[in-house]
Amino acid sequence: MPSWKEILEQFALISAAPIPFSLVTIAIVGIVWVVVNWSYNAVLSSKNSQIELLERQVADYKDKLSGATPNEAKARIDSLETRLSRIEPRRLFVEQRNIITSYVTVPYGVNYMIAVQSEMACGDCRQYLDDFQDILYNAHWNIERISLSNATAASPKGIAILTPDIDHPLPEASVLTTALKAAKIDFDLKTGSYPARDKFGKTTSAAVILITQKVVP
Repeated sequence: MPSWKEILEQFALISAAPIPFSLVTIAIVGIVWVVVNWSYNAVLSSKNSQIELLERQVADYKDKLSGATPNEAKARIDSLETRLSRIEPRRLFVEQRNIITSYVTVPYGVNYMIAVQSEMACGDCRQYLDDFQDILYNAHWNIERISLSNATAASPKGIAILTPDIDHPLPEASVLTTALKAAKIDFDLKTGSYPARDKFGKTTSAAVILITQKVVP
């Protein structure tokens, strides 16, 4: 730290040459102002560009939606999806297939049995049921396929898992409900079963996956 003597000597030098010192001070202040101003202008220019981009996006959004609000746009999209669901056949996507497969793979020594049922009058039920059946078949489930003309246990969601006691579902029903939830597929768990024969020829109650016409609001 400089001593008082050195500080007084510096002040003496400044007092002896006030004009050069003032010029240097002004020059330093000017340089700092130029740097700060340039930085501020760059930031301001960037913000203006972002604002202009957002304004163009908003204008484009309004133009495409004819001035509709976000809620109105959502209502239109929901309406289109509803109309599409009435005519588009239901299928399992690859991601859904993979998820379901990961849940329904039969552990070693376990024998799973399932009845797969579809409604005859339903246009896309058979193909949709084929998707599920392929997965279960490859997972080594014992499958019995049935076509129905009047599915009394149908679900408005288009898929029902049937088991004799929904509070204590059969292992197959429990596995399927977990798999469908993971794959984000809507279904109902309902009371019901199908009389089937196991590998020993003994009659037993089997869980059922029932595919019917989906009720679209």
